[in-house]
Amino acid sequence: MTSPSDFTATLVKKADPTVTFPLYVISVDATAKTLKIKFPGAPSDVYLIQLNHRTEGRIDKNPLEITTEGKITAISATSGSVLGGQMLDITGVNFSNDKLDNPVKVGAHYCHVKTSTPTKISCQIESTRKASNAPDEDTNVIVFLRTSEEAVVETGASNAFKYTTPVATITGLTAAFDSATNAIKVTVTGSGFIENDLSAVKLYIDKKLQNTVSVTATDASILITDMLDKTSSDMEIVMPDGYPIGFDGTFMKSISIDPTLTSVSAAKTCIGGSLIHVQGTGFGVNTKDVQLYH
Repeated sequence: MTSPSDFTATLVKKADPTVTFPLYVISVDATAKTLKIKFPGAPSDVYLIQLNHRTEGRIDKNPLEITTEGKITAISATSGSVLGGQMLDITGVNFSNDKLDNPVKVGAHYCHVKTSTPTKISCQIESTRKASNAPDEDTNVIVFLRTSEEAVVETGASNAFKYTTPVATITGLTAAFDSATNAIKVTVTGSGFIENDLSAVKLYIDKKLQNTVSVTATDASILITDMLDKTSSDMEIVMPDGYPIGFDGTFMKSISIDPTLTSVSAAKTCIGGSLIHVQGTGFGVNTKDVQLYH
């Protein structure tokens, strides 16, 4: 008898045999004398695998022992803006490829999972809606498993995190055509920027990262390279420690740019009309029904 239906596999809690979970035999190799068993998951603990044959009864002379757990081994940042926005990389054991399987919280606030693998989760802390002068707060990073429990923290590792006052402040944001680059340039003004560090000021429009080209202590220049339309109310600015003071100011609520033509040329002409090639900036990938008038 070599059919999977001839076998039953059960996960039995070692410390309490009354707690069991079903396993699923999906294939049998009679020659190699092996079974392939699907494990659907179980709360973190130590278990024994119990095997039964339909006519022979128990066949596990020495039951296999298995330990199930999700574990945090390290986090990439131990502090970040009290306003939220900090990116975290969490390394560990037995996470998931599905970013919906392992929700993350930093204290009382969710950290939205951007990517997930069995050994690493990358997430961004949501807006905390706190005042920028809120006191520092010591808390912990918590990863939830599919079994609705928290991942343990490896001995010697730490999941501590501290919300702190943002280092940078932004006071304004303007957009205008820049003839030197033939692009729309956004100028962000403020204080506490890291001079000459282009990765320290990140502007997202329509969830697309734009191109930061210069940074001083008080301003940053960013070229718009990807927008859905000429206006957007989906903007986010992120510093190395997360959201800066002023990230939710009125000037961050929306952006509107004026499409600008940079060149017009006739690609093909004929008696029935001409094919015109137009280059410009500020249109947005969703821009339609562009009309030229002469």
